Parts: sequence; C-alpha cells; structure tokens
Amino acid sequence: ARCVAGREGDMPAMEFGTFTNWGFDAYVSYSKSKGESHRTGIRDDRLDLALGNYSSSSTPCVNDTDIVLSDDVSAGCVPVDMFAPSLLAIGGAGDFATAAERDYLFDSRDFDTEYEQTIVSAIMGGDIYELPNGPVQLSVGFEYRKDEINSMPDDVARDGLFFGYFADGGAVGSKDSKELFFEVEAPILANKAFAKELTVNASARYTDDEFYGSNTTESLKVGWRPVNSLLIRATYGTAFRAPNLRELFLANQTGFNTIGDPCVTPADAYGSGEIGESSDYDPSLDTREQEVKDNCAAAGVPADFKNNGSYSYSVEQGAGGSLDLDPETSESWTAGFSWEQEMSTEFDFGVSSTYYEVDIDNTIIEPSGAYIVSDCYTNISRNSAFCSRITRGDDYTIDFINQGFINRDNEKGRGVDVNLTFADEFTISDKRFDISVEVNANRQIERSTRYIKDDGSPD
Repeated sequence: ARCVAGREGDMPAMEFGTFTNWGFDAYVSYSKSKGESHRTGIRDDRLDLALGNYSSSSTPCVNDTDIVLSDDVSAGCVPVDMFAPSLLAIGGAGDFATAAERDYLFDSRDFDTEYEQTIVSAIMGGDIYELPNGPVQLSVGFEYRKDEINSMPDDVARDGLFFGYFADGGAVGSKDSKELFFEVEAPILANKAFAKELTVNASARYTDDEFYGSNTTESLKVGWRPVNSLLIRATYGTAFRAPNLRELFLANQTGFNTIGDPCVTPADAYGSGEIGESSDYDPSLDTREQEVKDNCAAAGVPADFKNNGSYSYSVEQGAGGSLDLDPETSESWTAGFSWEQEMSTEFDFGVSSTYYEVDIDNTIIEPSGAYIVSDCYTNISRNSAFCSRITRGDDYTIDFINQGFINRDNEKGRGVDVNLTFADEFTISDKRFDISVEVNANRQIERSTRYIKDDGSPD
C-alpha cells in the first residue's frame, strides 16, 4: 500500500529583485509492503528421532539423551523406513512407505516480513539572475526518510530445523536520514563564434544518517557546443550511500555448504600409495601452486594434510548484518562528445563517445564461502583480508566461514562507450522503406578491486 499527499504552486513572495518565476512542490509519502513465505520440508529433528539417533540403542522414537526435544517432535513420532521401495523408486519421485511417516516428518517453514517507508520532501526553485543568454536557475530542497523492517521467522526457520536447510534469524530495525540539496544551472554563452552553447550545472547534497553521521556530495556538469552539430560534455561527481536495512539488521543466517579446501594434499603427492595407507608425502609430487602451499602453511595447515582424501566437504557458513559497516563513497568523472551530421537532409547519422571512470571506496559486499576460501589460499601476495573469516578445527578442517557483509576497500572501473546511429528511407516500386542501424559498443579498460589486509597493507 502506498499513500502520497502533496501540494505544488507559485511563490509570489519570492518575486523580488532579480528573483522571478519561483514555485514549490512538497509531498508526504507513506508506503508499506507485507510478504509471507511458506516452504514445506522435512524436519531434521523429527527425522533423527524417527531413525533412533537420539537413542543409545538406536531405537526409533526413543530419546534417552540429554537433548531436550520440543513437544511437536516427541509427540506422535512414527518410525521411518529409509529403505522402503517406495522411497527409492527409480524414474520418478519417491515417497515414504506410509502417510503417517510423511505427515510426521513434514512441516512448514514460515516467514512474515513488513517493510515501511516514510518520506517528507519539499523543493522550491526559480530564476535568480538574468544573463544575456538566459536566466540562471536555482533549486533548493529538503528530504526526510525513515525506513523500517520487521522480518520475523517462525521457530523452524529461526533454528534451522529443516533437513539440509539454513537457519535464518530474520531482520528487525529502523533508521532515518535527512538531506539538504541545491542545484544551479547557468547559460554562460550562446550564439557566439565557437560557442553556440556553453552551459554549466552544479549541485550539492548534505546527508545526515542516523548511524553514520553526515557527508556531502557534489556534482559538476559542463556542456559546450562549438557548432550546432557538435556537443562536447564533461561531468564530475561524488556519491555517498549508507548501509541499507538488510546490510545493517539482517540476523544471523547459518547453514552448511560444500567447500573445496585447497589445503588438502593431492593424492598424487603420495606416489603409488593410497591416502590413508602408510605411504609417505613426497613434496616433489605435490602439484599445487607454491602460493597455495605457502598460504596453507601460514594458516597452520601441514603440507601432508590428507583429510582422508576428501578435497570437498560440508562446512558451516554464517552471514548477517553489521553496524560496523562504513558507508560507500565514490568519485566519478566522464568526458565525451556527440556529433550529428548536417551535410545532408537525405539521411541521419550521428556518433557519440564517452570516457568514464568510477572509483568507489568501502563498497559493501557479501562474499560467498567459496570466494573467501579461494582468495585466502590462492592469493599470490599472501595474508588475504579474508583469511580471518575462516576458522579451522584441531584436525585442520574448516569448521566455520563468516560470510557476513564487509566493506571492500576500493573498486575501480573505467572504459569508453561508443554509439553510432544511421537512418534513411528510400522508395522501390512506389513503396517506401525505412532503415535504421544502431551500434552500441563498450571498451572496458580497467575493472579492479583492492582490499586492506590484516597488517594494513593493500592486497
């Protein structure tokens, strides 16, 4: 649901001196979104009880351990036959042997989410000075925004009770921000030799975020038309983005996923012997890259870490929001031109090109477990910024990977866009045909990332 109420009109009180044509536009907006998620699956705790995994004698539906089970687990337990022919059906979806088994094991994983946003915005603008080539225009404004999220899981989702499914704590929180901004545009030159048009636009915005304080952003745009057919343009700007509600308040999500561990010694490094036998590790037969072996050694993993020959295994991974995140900031500039031919009215042809460069600091990312492991152990410079997110146990296997949101220290991209357009019409046998061709091309010159390692040096 969304409701908007506002008003716009003229501002005769601002008609004085060189100030003319002033008006305003103000509104209040409120929106509310609600969603429900329902997923059916097998309860892991019920399956364990039905298979006798809580029993010292492996007796189904018996719990003689210290583990306390909820009433909806212990009540109505039905022994389950995992080798029933119906369950192992070939060529189609299997099913449990009885409806009682199915009804006991299956449950619903439910999520209710509400998102609310309130915006109060006001802007006024008009002419502030008359130049020979037109008026200088100014706009000033204010905006207040409040965002709230309330995403509540049931106990099945919160505790990760489904077999093979992750736990999700939901997200609850709110934040507000206030902004002041202005924009001014001036036609500096017009209808002059080598300056058919020269227009400058400048704007700035002040942002005050509830969690991350204040920041300013600026933008400058210049358009110069030496002749009517050619426009040369350039822009410069900065940007600021505070973490959103999900990045701030997402509660812990945990689950298991298969991870390939580069620190597991290849079987070939044991010569003719088999993993687990009395064969000896031969470093000369270890085909892993040297940086992998060096990074694994730095993590305390021995070179002959066999792990029973299992390179890939299930690892617990967790993710969640963080109030320690920094806002994203960026700096960008572009330069380019646009030309349209005026030599003939028989056809249309135009070409434009823009060079762009964007430099972003503290980009907020949510790295995957596989990416974290790969960057840590295949990093040539060693000591990756992600190694601290990997926890290994006493047996050297990976116990846990923290996938929570993190600030990427720098991200940069630059390149060139080229656009060509052609249009024409012709007649064949008294029939008119229109033809048009458009070509859009991009040359990416750089796409890079940089992280700051634990010792403070760039990676």
